[in-house]
Amino acid sequence: DMVLHGFSLNEIGYTALIRVACRANDVEAATAMLDKAEKDVTVKKRNRLFLDVLALKTEEGNLDLPYALNLWARMQKLGLQVREEEMRMTLNGCSVLGDYQCANYVLNCIVDDCLVPQEATSEAILNWFKGGSKRVETDVLQKSGLKFFSKKEDFATQHGKYEITSDLEANDEGELGTGTRLKSIEISAGSCFKLISMNEEIVVKGTVEGSGSEFCGGGKGKKRKHGAEEGQKRFQKWLNFKTRTADQPFTHVIDGANVGYCNVNFSQSKHIDWEQLNSLVEALIKMGGTPIVVLHERHFTNSMLPKSCRWIVQGWDKRGLLCRTPLQMNDDWFAIHLCLARGAKEGVEDSAENLPYFVSNDELRDHRFMMLEARDLFRWKERKRVTFRFQGEPGTSSRSPVFNFPRIYSERLQGREGGGMCVPSAEGEEGKSKGTWTEIK
Repeated sequence: DMVLHGFSLNEIGYTALIRVACRANDVEAATAMLDKAEKDVTVKKRNRLFLDVLALKTEEGNLDLPYALNLWARMQKLGLQVREEEMRMTLNGCSVLGDYQCANYVLNCIVDDCLVPQEATSEAILNWFKGGSKRVETDVLQKSGLKFFSKKEDFATQHGKYEITSDLEANDEGELGTGTRLKSIEISAGSCFKLISMNEEIVVKGTVEGSGSEFCGGGKGKKRKHGAEEGQKRFQKWLNFKTRTADQPFTHVIDGANVGYCNVNFSQSKHIDWEQLNSLVEALIKMGGTPIVVLHERHFTNSMLPKSCRWIVQGWDKRGLLCRTPLQMNDDWFAIHLCLARGAKEGVEDSAENLPYFVSNDELRDHRFMMLEARDLFRWKERKRVTFRFQGEPGTSSRSPVFNFPRIYSERLQGREGGGMCVPSAEGEEGKSKGTWTEIK
């Protein structure tokens, strides 16, 4: 009726109609509507457009694993990243069919994308391994058209039963008490290269090609795209920064504003707590580190830098501990570059070496919206971000930082030697670990 009256369907309309057809178990109508939406060039493609059909095709009564994996391939072709929910649905379908090759592919995707899987995803993983003897070999995966991993682990095998042990706790060395030691999963040199390349594109153009969102994320409003002239100016500032910092031997990159504004009462002060920030710098130096403080130029105006604190800045400048970022440019871009550039090598899958720590309580949620390779960003953050808190009275000499460095092992889903997996227990929906593990071997 809408079409007859001259109204064209948008993505929301198509998604709603597909959902209704799926709820009515009308597979033919749902798939036909999805095909039509996919071919419609006016329709913005989102994951939710495919979600209900995928759910329908992976449930026991309508199971069609070849179609489900073909949906993955179609989503990849459109530049959409298959998310945890879609992976979970597909793994459930693999469990029903017992296709260990498809299950192994999906498990590799889950390990690559989900640091701490949601409770429902962990349950889907356990259901696969509890399946035991029901395993079949098919050519579904080979015919799917999916992109394959250059490196993959064999989590699922054709034969064998698995022993599952829950509620395990790791000691400081990452040992679970069952003979298994958790691994440290580092970001690769090639992934560092991709991230800094995207970061540079954001600096010069204001966005990343292929990013569908018009927002920066993190409450920072819409992305600001730049014309050729403005882009050239920004690129020159960026180039000057890269040249200036290329050979600096720092061990810690400090998010100066994040540290300086920690627990600051804005009704009493508009500027960062310079002495608090300096206490953190000095603490890292006492620990044998060589930190660099990244701070936006606006913090150095007379109103933001009190006379009583100028000695701090002079001392940083004298020791080469300060990186001032230009006006009208986000200081986070500069911090991320400093954190990743040293280990970046195009196309190299080995772990990046000599990466400095990033000292910040920032969860980097806005960068998840700006970058397409969010999985790599969060893999880096899990291994290299150092969080902190302060103890002692503000504005006194007793004020000092307490650091929380990453553990010796990765608190994330991972394979184990000899097959199987180690699954961290999730707390809530935010991807945080409870600190307990389930071992599958």
